[in-house]
Amino acid sequence: MKLSRILLGALMGAALLSPVAASAAEPTLIGRRGCAGGVENSVEAYREAVRRGFKMIEGHVRITADSAFVTSHDGKTARLGGSLVVEKNTLDELRAERYSQTREDSVTYDGGITPVAEFLAICKDGGATPVLHLKAFPKTCDIRALDLLCALIDSVTDPRSVLILTSSPAYVEHLQATRPDIPVMFQAEGKWAERLDWCKERGLDIDMEDKYATPEAVKAIHDAGLKIAVWTINDPAAYAGRDLDYVITDLLIPAE
Repeated sequence: MKLSRILLGALMGAALLSPVAASAAEPTLIGRRGCAGGVENSVEAYREAVRRGFKMIEGHVRITADSAFVTSHDGKTARLGGSLVVEKNTLDELRAERYSQTREDSVTYDGGITPVAEFLAICKDGGATPVLHLKAFPKTCDIRALDLLCALIDSVTDPRSVLILTSSPAYVEHLQATRPDIPVMFQAEGKWAERLDWCKERGLDIDMEDKYATPEAVKAIHDAGLKIAVWTINDPAAYAGRDLDYVITDLLIPAE
């Protein structure tokens, strides 16, 4: 996919993104928590990610006290100005809160929590793959929550058009045993080497933080026939020549 160049608003005081030509071997961009054009994991951030042309968009998944699925990175809403705990409050209680966040473009955005069903629908309508990044579910509904989530996916979109990202081997094994039609990626982080054979056996592409994506790691993953996704990269110079397959980003935008 061709990518764009970005003017880093937080460093340069600019909020304008400008597309430029890119090389033929560019990675696919994944909009992180939607993108920086709204409160993270909000409807506004997801819609802006679609508008910017992302073909893959990440949303973090948690479950509420009344077994609704929402997109929220943190288990508590305090960082964005709320006062609730996602798994201890109902969807209605969470939706009553409003959040604000000043992003890297120096703009302060307003937004609220997003049900996963709405995130899936936005991606479906926008022709984007939703990357459902699973946070740990409460132990009281752990594996059962996976089955409920899969049923929700079935009710909104084609499950083959969704990508589930998880750091839990147990979640991977359950999903691959019960829902082999849903693609899964494994977040390995610094444990990629000890999990490499397991990932190869299961055909799992690997996600990791940028600091772990050394040339040796990238080569070993590719030699295993797998792809690598790296987060978080907001400057094209930070992935140039590294042969990455996916880049998870707040600020970069796809070129038309």
